[in-house]
Amino acid sequence: MPTSRGELGKTRLPFWAAGFVVLICIAILALSGWREWETRNAELRNAEVDVANLAHSLVQHADDTFELADTLLVGLVHRLELDGTGPDTISKLQAYLPTRKSSDRIRGIFVYDETGRWLATTEQIDFSKFNNSDREYFQRHRASTDRSTLIGRPIRSRSGGQWIVTASRRFNHPDGSFAGVALITIDVAYFVKFYERFDVGANGSASLLNNDGIMLARSHDESASYVGRDLSNAPLFKQWSSRPAASVYYFKSPLDGVQRLSYYQRSDQHPLMVLASKSQDDVLAPWRRAAAVRMTYVVGLVLLIAVIGFSLVRQLLHLRPVQGGEAGPAMLPPLPVGAAGEA
Repeated sequence: MPTSRGELGKTRLPFWAAGFVVLICIAILALSGWREWETRNAELRNAEVDVANLAHSLVQHADDTFELADTLLVGLVHRLELDGTGPDTISKLQAYLPTRKSSDRIRGIFVYDETGRWLATTEQIDFSKFNNSDREYFQRHRASTDRSTLIGRPIRSRSGGQWIVTASRRFNHPDGSFAGVALITIDVAYFVKFYERFDVGANGSASLLNNDGIMLARSHDESASYVGRDLSNAPLFKQWSSRPAASVYYFKSPLDGVQRLSYYQRSDQHPLMVLASKSQDDVLAPWRRAAAVRMTYVVGLVLLIAVIGFSLVRQLLHLRPVQGGEAGPAMLPPLPVGAAGEA
């Protein structure tokens, strides 16, 4: 006898109920997963804002520092070209230079003649036998007529032995020929100490580099192990010409292998850039802990719904109609043995 439409619906009811329970569980898990992903992205966006603000501060600090050095160099070069480098002038200059070293940003001030011989300095040492003609900045000034300030690579100071960053200018004789170099040095440690004021996490960093990819200073680098590193082969510098002057940048550090989110910004006044970064794992660690707790509750809720739902489905399976349209519980139990003879 064919099954009626109503009986067919009752037969399929347990399967519909099971499908509904599965759908509800999947929906809860999917919505919870989407919410956690959005929360993760919000944490990264907040960290991007933090490193962007830090980069703005660092590039302003670098510009101010080298602007001060440039101002001192302009005045010093003007005085040297006006008064010359005779013994009387140099004697007065030796007494004058310490008065210009009024900022803790400036490590030392130096003047060299056209042969690289030291003429005057703020350092309290015997410099009569020192010669800096082998320094890269000196050779570049001697070979070029460019009168602008040159920010050099970090080098070891001959007078103190510490790592320094140099800012230098060429000065000329009255006939325009090369007369020597005026130099100002800034301790790498000065930048490192300044960068330590900012909280970028245990694995974060703040770095100062020149546009050629040479590391000038880096936070968490008291031993100066990263100073002078050439990062020009890093992806950031390989695509330098096509990148904007400032942007968020995700990368794996070639220095320590840490996956970082960062913000780089180039100076519009000097050939410098700063890179403020945080470890991606450090940024996401609080979210991961909170997400683990939240997802534990969600999974527990889904399991509870699944258990209750499938218990109801199981009861519906026991109550489903048998073939012929009679409900399962309405079937008569079998007669006991011997009962037929008593009928």
